[in-house]
Amino acid sequence: MAFPEGRIHRGRATPYPWERQALDLVYKHESLSDTDPHQAWELHELYDPASGRLYEIDLLFLSRHGLFLVEIKSHPGALTGDIVDWTFTDGGRRRTIECPYPGANLKARVLADLLERQLGKERPYVHAAVFLSNVTEVRLDSGRPPWLLLPKDVGARLVNGFDGRDAQRIVNRPMMKQLLQAAHRIGLRPSKTARVVGGYQLGALVDDGEGYQEHLAKNAAVERDQARVRSYLVPAATSTERRAQLHRAARREAKTLAQIGQHPGILAYRSFVDDAPLGPAVLFEAFEDSLPLHAFVRQEPNLTFDERLGLLQQIVEAVAHCHRSGVLHRNLSPASVLVRRGADGRIHVRLHRFQTAAWIGHSSVGTRHFHELLQAVDRLYQAPEVLADPEKATYESDVFSVGCLAWLVLTDQHPAATLAEREQRIKGTKDGEGGLRPSAVRADLAILDEAISFATQPNLHARADDISDWFNAFVLEALTRPAVDINAGADPREAQKGDTLQGGLRVERRLGSGGTALVLHVRREGRDFALKVPHDVGCGERLLAEAKTLRELRHEHIVALRDVLTLGGLPCLLLEFAGERSLGDVLREQGTLPLELARRYGDDLLSAVQYLEEAGVTHRDIKPTNVGFTSQSKKQSHLLLLDFSLSSADMTAISAGTAEWRDPWLYLRGAWDADADRYAAAAVLYHALTGARPALPQGDATAEVVVEAERFDAAVRDRLTSFFRRAFAREKKTRFASAEAMRQAWAHALSVEAETDDGVSAIAIEQVRSETPVDALPLSARARNALDRAGVSTVAELLLLPRNQLSVVRGVGTHVAREIVALADQLRARFEVENRPVFMPGFSHPRLLLEEPDAGIEASTVDRLMAAGLKTTIDAALAPAARIAKLLGRVRADALRERLAAIAAAEPTPGSLGDWARELIGRASANEANRRLRVLVGLDPLPDERPDFGLPAARTVSEVAGAFGIEPAQIHSSLQFLRNKRWADNAAASALTQALSSALDAASPATPFMDLARALAKARIEGTPSDDDVRTASALVRVALELRPKPPATWRRIGSTPWVARDSEVLDALAALAETADSLAVTEPLPSSEVVRASLAEVAAGTPLATLPADQRLTLAARASDRAAASARLELYPRGMDAARALSLSLAALSGAGLSPEAVRRRIAARYPEAAPLPERPALDALLAPHGLVFMPDIGTGEYARPGQHANTSMTVAFPSRKPTAPGLPQRRSPDAQRAAAFQDQLDRGVAAGRFRVVQVRADIASRALDALAMELKTQAVSLDYVLTSAIRRQAEELGVDWSNVEAADRAGPGGPDWSLLVELVRQATDRVVDELLHWREQTLVLAWPGALARYGLASALTRIVEGAERGDAPAILLVVPAHADGTAPSINGRLPVPAPLPSQRLVMPDAWLANAHKAAETP
Repeated sequence: MAFPEGRIHRGRATPYPWERQALDLVYKHESLSDTDPHQAWELHELYDPASGRLYEIDLLFLSRHGLFLVEIKSHPGALTGDIVDWTFTDGGRRRTIECPYPGANLKARVLADLLERQLGKERPYVHAAVFLSNVTEVRLDSGRPPWLLLPKDVGARLVNGFDGRDAQRIVNRPMMKQLLQAAHRIGLRPSKTARVVGGYQLGALVDDGEGYQEHLAKNAAVERDQARVRSYLVPAATSTERRAQLHRAARREAKTLAQIGQHPGILAYRSFVDDAPLGPAVLFEAFEDSLPLHAFVRQEPNLTFDERLGLLQQIVEAVAHCHRSGVLHRNLSPASVLVRRGADGRIHVRLHRFQTAAWIGHSSVGTRHFHELLQAVDRLYQAPEVLADPEKATYESDVFSVGCLAWLVLTDQHPAATLAEREQRIKGTKDGEGGLRPSAVRADLAILDEAISFATQPNLHARADDISDWFNAFVLEALTRPAVDINAGADPREAQKGDTLQGGLRVERRLGSGGTALVLHVRREGRDFALKVPHDVGCGERLLAEAKTLRELRHEHIVALRDVLTLGGLPCLLLEFAGERSLGDVLREQGTLPLELARRYGDDLLSAVQYLEEAGVTHRDIKPTNVGFTSQSKKQSHLLLLDFSLSSADMTAISAGTAEWRDPWLYLRGAWDADADRYAAAAVLYHALTGARPALPQGDATAEVVVEAERFDAAVRDRLTSFFRRAFAREKKTRFASAEAMRQAWAHALSVEAETDDGVSAIAIEQVRSETPVDALPLSARARNALDRAGVSTVAELLLLPRNQLSVVRGVGTHVAREIVALADQLRARFEVENRPVFMPGFSHPRLLLEEPDAGIEASTVDRLMAAGLKTTIDAALAPAARIAKLLGRVRADALRERLAAIAAAEPTPGSLGDWARELIGRASANEANRRLRVLVGLDPLPDERPDFGLPAARTVSEVAGAFGIEPAQIHSSLQFLRNKRWADNAAASALTQALSSALDAASPATPFMDLARALAKARIEGTPSDDDVRTASALVRVALELRPKPPATWRRIGSTPWVARDSEVLDALAALAETADSLAVTEPLPSSEVVRASLAEVAAGTPLATLPADQRLTLAARASDRAAASARLELYPRGMDAARALSLSLAALSGAGLSPEAVRRRIAARYPEAAPLPERPALDALLAPHGLVFMPDIGTGEYARPGQHANTSMTVAFPSRKPTAPGLPQRRSPDAQRAAAFQDQLDRGVAAGRFRVVQVRADIASRALDALAMELKTQAVSLDYVLTSAIRRQAEELGVDWSNVEAADRAGPGGPDWSLLVELVRQATDRVVDELLHWREQTLVLAWPGALARYGLASALTRIVEGAERGDAPAILLVVPAHADGTAPSINGRLPVPAPLPSQRLVMPDAWLANAHKAAETP
């Protein structure tokens, strides 16, 4: 019978019929009955007041076994996949989603916590489940999990539990009544039919992050109009400060996106709503059906290399646009990149999540609580300097993140499973040697090692500083591909370097993209041009309007229109070439302009503005990135004004353009005018001289723009101050009357020559002392000016300046910063400098941005400090006192000191490690019981001076009792006393518990005891924690674990290491994984990553670790094991593995040129970081020689190569060339197509003749080549190693030989006492195998992996195979042999030559055949 209506608590009416059908399917199940405690809540929402989160619940069912929170999915078809991704296949259609169980489990944990607050520990157990109401078959990799409900048994599992066993906590009738009463109190209520934000009704939850939720939403009036809504959650008990922070973060994101403007690679901003239902909200375009980057590459594993490269290029161009707009993203992680495949088959990308972004060259540096708005996985993609101090982010920081994203796109893996593992991967012994190297996990990507490692250097000053240059010069240049002629119908937006467009335009480079168009550097008949290609048809109309404007303009400093072309159906503008770098790029790289260039460039710009003014044209978007150059030579270069795409817009559209450069008083005049263009031109010149942008004083919209006179050269300071105050005046009548007058004033202001000195009077480096003035150092004038602005006067102060602080000094370009850092590093190597007195010793909190109103610091002081790179109260307080005095002068420095002291005094002390230790543990001399406690938690040594082999903080009660000569019960009694008296209701204990909970959340699901202690120390200590800090933190961790009745976690030893987790089941499962990892690591031969992942998944099944991604589970198992380590390719190997073995396992990584001894060691260490290190030469030579690599001192500075192989062509990976933009172009004549066709012809003839052929393939692609060959011949390859091993085992059994003796003889090798006996056994088995192969039933036999033939010297067996096939007594036999592309005769492992003397018997598989170049060429 149907489940009674009286037991169903109905929520909203669902608009989805499949959801209603699924619920009714549950209620009709025969197992559900009208008996207590059965209750059902459908379509309810759960509000968590602690976090402000709102969760939708499809079904909540109560039975004797507890509460079952059920997520309903009604996709039809067969289900395949794993714990991460599910794919439903129905009638040939596939739909992939992320496994919904983790989301359901999160809701279940929230519900359980809310219930426990109301009902205590006796509350019902909350189970998470997923109900598939329309699935036809389940074929998940690990089988059907118990929480997966199907129509046939959904009722039975809800009533009787997942496993049918009795529940440990039975729900009876009284508990049911308590639960019914508590349901509304905990926030469980019917879903509201409408929760509207800015006219959009919230729908499905698509992102749930720290401090925010994101929903898809539909327009309440226009159904097809959708948006994505990010709500900054405001919990019920939120403090005023936190509430203000969330509102600031939301407004900041909205303002940042408005500054960036429209771009096809950035999720479009729509509006901001300050008082939305869940908190302040930002609305974006919906970008339906998109996935975060990591989910997209996971769900599309067969992306072509060109698709991956194109995806990465879209990310790069979007980030470059942000940088040109002066915005750092600071959180470029996979979740910040949304990706989808459009209906046209193309991949589209959108950058997202700008809530932690920062503005370069502006007072705003992003939200202070950066880490509170950051996700755990995000940290794997953050640059080291950003993790240490987000305010120190630079352009290089975003480059690092893009390098990590490139690793993900190319390898389908995160850079590491944990942050500690990533730090291990990127560290180098010196600058330039670190960084991620893709060859560590995929040998065929070795060609991109240099590019990715350059982007991911741990030291930002050794890292690429320009994202576009990095991609063009290091990524694209490393990949060679044939040029493509693109026909008239092709899409020019897909054009790459080397392509030739219609009209003979050869693409030299993609210069970047803006809100309207992609810009290409093209060349025709020896002349350079810029080609603007619109993003879509609408942008094309704007380009045509721009062309109409440009046709009327003729001026030497305004870009000239050469032609309007139609390419791929889109109108494109062919323009005068203005260089590859804009004025904005130059200022970012080199810092502020010297006066000579400023005079010339200012005259150029104002001349162009004067011409426009006289022609009656307004530009409306004058800014540094819209200014190019006629030449890149400083002595000859002049400016060109670019991008007139807004000049024909509505004159009253005063929000057009870029806010940072727009006249702030334009709104008073109501329409664009010449005054606005003059203001923007002056703003560009001000920025060029000072590195700052003009801005109004904080909180005063009626004041004049602040002109910082001290930033100008003393020789011209007064005149420039007067010029800019007039140019920026609020009142129109006060400003310059015309651009001509402004131009004359500019020439007058810079008519006095400033002193110039490019270091010609500098002293020699050997003469430098700590008190030497920086003006005497061999630095450029720009570098010395930068140090002056930073308040650095002497060498001692320079060496005390943090390396990453220099990069955020306003107006310092990246090249100048590197010049200073390089000299500082050189000086540090000569002598050490003692720390100088800091401005405010002991200042540790609060950490506020100096510009925040809460800081209450005078505006001119703030601006001076922030211009010098000091952005927070901590920066200012801990800077050298002499530096602050120089920057501010004595009076303002004293005022700042008083203000910082007041801030510190007003801030409630959150509790330092020392405070907590004194409060919770006590001093050493307190009493005997306290002595024992201090020993137990590791603060004091054991009293009897016995050796202390373990971790002091993890001593057992029995161990400590034995040391004191007492019974363990006495210590247990002391602990109970502390729990009842000292620790109960103690504020310090509560604060410690909260801090540990945060650290555990970041380290979930488990972490070593000492890692948790270090995380606690790092969170409570400004700077790097000392050993004493970590020891105190470890003692506090132990105290927290002894708290009752609610310790924040539990702990146990796994092997020799104490581990901590919230749940003991996690630690039990981890112990089992660690044991399995130890076993796998010593297995011979080394198991593949697939075997390892499957073995660990089997052990984790049914445990809390079953839901972990495979790579994270493997890394965790290795860390917890005693003997196992995880390789970069997700294998398990023994720690300290022999160097020779590590080398032999990594041969595929030793391809290509540049194999210096250091490069070899680096590549092997990247794969097997915990193996024994490779030796130096000449011992390294001996290890490499058996593998055909010989040290050749005449190649470069000395490299390993194969004899006869030229270093610059050996083993270079040639990726399959990307498909031409226009399909169907004839390619039969291309070299690749010819080589592929020739190989196919040879292969066909060999098979048809029924003869023997040896097929040589590159070692690093052998598996892929073998699969392709078998597929082409419609057969299965036979592994000789496998069949020989099976035959040897059978032969041993027949002869009564114990298999362990066989393995022992094999391990001992040719030098062992039983090798000859083993070889004889192998020969007997091999004879049988050869007989079977020569009588193979099929016409073609593909033999692979013949290494055993070489190992046991089975030349006669190989000869039999060759001769049998050649006589026609056997099928056609193809022997696939991994080899090197050096023309040498085929051999097995370089030891056993293959008897194939005729050229016709030897085939070399070209990469082009694998890429199907011969078939693509024949496609009509």
